[in-house]
Amino acid sequence: MTPLIDEIHAKGIRLSVMGGDLDILVNEPLTDEQLGFIRQHKAKLIAELNSEPVRNINLSVALTAAARGLPITPMEVRNALAPEDINDWDNGDISLETLRAFACSLIQRKEMEQGKVPAHYVHRATCASCGPVWLWFTGKVSGCPWCWNKASGKPIPRPVPVRCGDCRHFERTDHSHLGRCSKGEPEAVAGLWDVDQRVCTVYYPGHKESS
Repeated sequence: MTPLIDEIHAKGIRLSVMGGDLDILVNEPLTDEQLGFIRQHKAKLIAELNSEPVRNINLSVALTAAARGLPITPMEVRNALAPEDINDWDNGDISLETLRAFACSLIQRKEMEQGKVPAHYVHRATCASCGPVWLWFTGKVSGCPWCWNKASGKPIPRPVPVRCGDCRHFERTDHSHLGRCSKGEPEAVAGLWDVDQRVCTVYYPGHKESS
């Protein structure tokens, strides 16, 4: 590390660059002298930190910086890292910005598991496995992020209702328009109408093949 960064660390302060600006991690509030020193040398500190290999920053410190201001703890981010990710960090191949992006992706996945639509999922799309879904683009896809919800029986918010008669889980009875759900979705005593529209977690596009 450079003499300037060594001097900062000697004061018990850890710095990193996040979003092009300094991120300060301390155990105690900074004194006016420390703040003044950092402000005086801010531009140089950013330049030197950007030129430093990220492995000079302890992973725990980096995770604290990456999770700052987010509804996730550094430990949650740490637990989600694969051993290969940690090795890449130690080798200087992962940046703080990448750790921050990873933390944000974990938050998004957690919210999606609760059935919440990410803010940038504003287009209607069709997944071959899930049916109509919200995505960040429009069109047809063979798989989508909501497939994880479907596999684990979690809710899938839909841009439009789905029809029971268009689902492979719909098993028609001897009635021309009535059937049952092979996955046990709630239904009336008489069964489900094939034109029934609902927001369904287990919906699987395509008619059931007759045996």
